[in-house]
Amino acid sequence: MKKLSIILTVVMTLLWHQSNSQILIAVHHNGVPVFYPTVDAAITNAQEGDTIYLPGGMFSLSVNISKRIHIVGAGHNPDSTTITNITQLTAPINIVTGADGGSLTGVKTCDLNFGTSASNQDIHNYTISRCWIGSCDLGYSESTTSDNNYIIENILFDLNGAYAQNNIFLNNVIGWAKKFYNDTFKNNIFLGGINYCGLFSPSSEIVKLASYSIFENNIFNSCGGQPQIFSSNIMNNIFDGPFDPDYTNNCANNIKNQSLSSIFVNESSFYFNYSHDYHLKSTCPGVNAGKDGTDIGIYGGRSPWKPGSVPFNPHFQTFIVGSTTDSTGNLDVNIKVSAQDR
Repeated sequence: MKKLSIILTVVMTLLWHQSNSQILIAVHHNGVPVFYPTVDAAITNAQEGDTIYLPGGMFSLSVNISKRIHIVGAGHNPDSTTITNITQLTAPINIVTGADGGSLTGVKTCDLNFGTSASNQDIHNYTISRCWIGSCDLGYSESTTSDNNYIIENILFDLNGAYAQNNIFLNNVIGWAKKFYNDTFKNNIFLGGINYCGLFSPSSEIVKLASYSIFENNIFNSCGGQPQIFSSNIMNNIFDGPFDPDYTNNCANNIKNQSLSSIFVNESSFYFNYSHDYHLKSTCPGVNAGKDGTDIGIYGGRSPWKPGSVPFNPHFQTFIVGSTTDSTGNLDVNIKVSAQDR
């Protein structure tokens, strides 16, 4: 309860300043919030383990994330951020050595990298969740040793694994993915369309050069052709079209030749759209057909897709501030908040 009260105080302060045209970034350290005028200043002054709360709006970022901090935005879905607006960070976001154990949630960005455009960095146990990312690279080159990172409930249009190993991808919507070795993909949707902040293009491959990995409970759009997966476990997936796996794979219980219109409640293209409904139709053979007994796709598994993709912090539904004070100097403020359990 005390933690919830502190978070509410921080977010209400951000909303108050935002409504008065003064945007501040909150750094939460040992239960005490400190406010900074820029994201760069907040990251520079944050200490190990601190949480940075970003309000809605577009913010520039020019410093690398090189320490264990947790960055929480207001979300990326326009429908669930009508009060706060979405949180967007200018590209690129570079997560570098030293950021192990940190996290990023609830933001939109065109470009996120493990490392920089000049060098590899080793990142471990980092979590990226409920973000919208145009291009996501887990390494600058193919010699990265980043591992044990968790990529959960994101929209990822262009995903490059750079052969980083032992990373886990759960319940994401992915445009296309390439270069994976010994990674785990469960309950994702591979749509095949790239949206790099407004630049749309279909992918020639939906999964390219993946080996010694696990693919379970995923949905594959056939628009990009056959996924290039080798020496992997491919089980309990749905394929929109035929599936002719390489002989090196171990395959079981896959469902083939299903059109997108027969799989989803509302989806017929290879581009993610907020207005589409990625729940399975009641008649889809993927209902309760995952290896764990839940639905195949993003609404099954251990981390089902959360409606609205809202972060874990309290979600503001209404925020109304009176235009004038009364005769005693009181200002009417009406706030409606929805608590979050995950």
